[in-house]
Amino acid sequence: MGVKILTWNVDGIRSLYKDDASIREGLESLDADIICFQETKISRNQLDKKFAVIDGYSSYFGFPRSETGHSGAVTYCKESVTPFCAEGGLSGLVTVDADDIIGSYGNIRTEFSKRELKELALEGQAVITLHKIQMKEKMLAVINVCCPSDDTDKKKGLQRKERFYQLLQIRATTLKEKGYFVIVVGDLNIGHKPIDYYDPSQEEDFESNPCRRWLDRIIFDLDPKDISNGYCETTFLIDAFRFIHPTEENVYTYWSSNLDARANNFGSRLDYLLVDKRLFAEIDDCIIMSTVQGSDHCPVKLIINIEVIPAPNCPSFSKRYYPEFSGTRRKVVKDETDDVPKRQNESSMDESLTEKKRKIGIEGYVIKLTNSRGDMSGESSLSERSLQESSSQSSGEISTPNTEHQGKYFS
Repeated sequence: MGVKILTWNVDGIRSLYKDDASIREGLESLDADIICFQETKISRNQLDKKFAVIDGYSSYFGFPRSETGHSGAVTYCKESVTPFCAEGGLSGLVTVDADDIIGSYGNIRTEFSKRELKELALEGQAVITLHKIQMKEKMLAVINVCCPSDDTDKKKGLQRKERFYQLLQIRATTLKEKGYFVIVVGDLNIGHKPIDYYDPSQEEDFESNPCRRWLDRIIFDLDPKDISNGYCETTFLIDAFRFIHPTEENVYTYWSSNLDARANNFGSRLDYLLVDKRLFAEIDDCIIMSTVQGSDHCPVKLIINIEVIPAPNCPSFSKRYYPEFSGTRRKVVKDETDDVPKRQNESSMDESLTEKKRKIGIEGYVIKLTNSRGDMSGESSLSERSLQESSSQSSGEISTPNTEHQGKYFS
């Protein structure tokens, strides 16, 4: 059957879904396993239980930090695809209170100052979920991203947008180099080719726009029939829609609210599902759901032939663990809206995280990590595994995957 991943800029989740019944019915009507919304326009203080705790789903919110609240993202995951880890933002500007954050920030801390990272988070936002898949026991990182626009101040907005793209690229590339498959979904606030616009002549400096050039650098832009023979060092993501529909015209995901643009299909394709090119053979379809109303954008759905192994428990970033929703005092990961303490350097942070994750389950095995690089010292016996598994289940401990155990899908 495969997994269905959907992206949609909802232009305000509270206006789209008014009550408990509508949010559950709305998610079900989208018929997807991993549902990624952008421009949620809901802050931490505005979040209530109907959006955070939905029967059959777990939720992972990235809250907007700007006073206007025009950004924000949330990923809803069905129980059948519960992630092992989840994290808000791209930069790691969250407190390391949990054993199950994703990590892998690359050189973000040297390329960006903390001040700039905070500024970039004002308008753009992201949520990352990490899923275990059957394919060679590997992990899949789904990056749900809401990229900033450059509408308010063209020059400064363009610079901010470029920097946000660079931040996204570093994080996605680092996750890939870690050995994970990567899928980037969301509103990128830029169309790639003239075919993705009703009237590309209205786009200023179309070919030379640096944001569009950034898309050229990350999208593996070969004809589908030639992709198995092609190789490009700097690109590693496939535009799933154009992979399936390379020449289809007049298909858009955004229409201005002015001048009956949607009724006349005066639109642009700004919403993407960018798939790790190592998974190209698993892409089954990518559908633009232009008839779905409720926003100035429409949903886009990817169907990909992979099997997800659900985590036994939701990761600590799930909003169901907030005290007001869970009825407990369980400690949760702070979001980027909170004050950010001083952080240790990347290498020492990775080492401490590995120590926290010293017992990691893979298909019933418990492998002990002996150092920060994840060297394996051996496997436990069957009786030891059973005892450890039952102990973990009875204690309610959140299991985490062996994120160091990696292989290559393609030779």
